[in-house]
Amino acid sequence: MMKTIGIDQSYTKTAVVVLQDGELDDFIVFTSNKNDDIFYRCWKLTKDICEFADMKKPDLINIEGLSFASFGDATRNLSGLQFSIVSKLRFELSYVVDIVSPMTLKKAATGSGKAKKPEMIAALPEKVLTKFKDSGYKRANGLEDLADAYHLSVFNKVKVGV
Repeated sequence: MMKTIGIDQSYTKTAVVVLQDGELDDFIVFTSNKNDDIFYRCWKLTKDICEFADMKKPDLINIEGLSFASFGDATRNLSGLQFSIVSKLRFELSYVVDIVSPMTLKKAATGSGKAKKPEMIAALPEKVLTKFKDSGYKRANGLEDLADAYHLSVFNKVKVGV
């Protein structure tokens, strides 16, 4: 039995998808208040993500890497969030964590490393998309993030050709 987790991290909507033996097992979207201090937001999101992951006990966690084409404070802050999440998952909780570049993820999911959000959503299996939508997620409130997290959760299977 293989359990994988995909994490699409951000300060506004961090999506986490859990697969058990290739089937959707659970998912959640964590948010933070943009009016809070950035360090508090990073700490709180890291805490929430790691508690959820530790509850699920995955064999592998894939997290989306940073976009090398982006610049500015938002990118610096996002790198801090990624560093915090990966460090806690690996060194405090002892999980195997793989960082997957956005372009590699998009290419694996859609065949194009330049795929946009609608294409990532369209590449979801119909029953997964239905489950996300039935849970109230739409493009503006987490569906795009869940799509990326789902594709991250299956990435190991795509990577090894299963």
